[in-house]
Amino acid sequence: MTDISHTLQAKADQLNADDIAGQPIIVQIVDARLVRDEKQPIICDISGGWKPWKPCLTVRRLLSRAMGMDLAGWVGRWVELYCDPTVRYGGQEVGGIRIRAVSGISEPFTMRLSFTRGKKKPWRVIPLQPPQPPSLDEVMESTGVDATQLDAYLASKGKPPVSEMDDSQRATTARWLASNAGKVLGGAS
Repeated sequence: MTDISHTLQAKADQLNADDIAGQPIIVQIVDARLVRDEKQPIICDISGGWKPWKPCLTVRRLLSRAMGMDLAGWVGRWVELYCDPTVRYGGQEVGGIRIRAVSGISEPFTMRLSFTRGKKKPWRVIPLQPPQPPSLDEVMESTGVDATQLDAYLASKGKPPVSEMDDSQRATTARWLASNAGKVLGGAS
């Protein structure tokens, strides 16, 4: 199968609703920062190779209720994003990114927030169970890296072999290997 999804994304410096139309995504916030932009003052870098996400005011209000007012508390949390085709901008339905679920909350909550001038509606957010990351063995299998190759690469970097790693080291190595298998297979440093 030849995946063409990368050819369907809009050219922009941020994730937009069309990028996730028809396919809600579950992503981790890997960084969140405040910038000088009145309309989109928060930028969230998210996992999965997606462009940065700039939550709209309604979503920022939901996120602050779920994760607090300190952006440092947002980092590491998981969110389910989806395209809501009914989002209006400039009086027209243009679609927008909404959240359905957030990790780190124990029960669902609902907030009544504006959706158009003078009108409010309830927005519901449910708890999200963070996905389990693949194990090192699963990453090795999916990338075609075997233990001998990985151990040789690790040894060249002064790192212990896989057999001597604790669970935390194996998890860190799995995350690294998922995006760096070419270095191990090609011998690049």
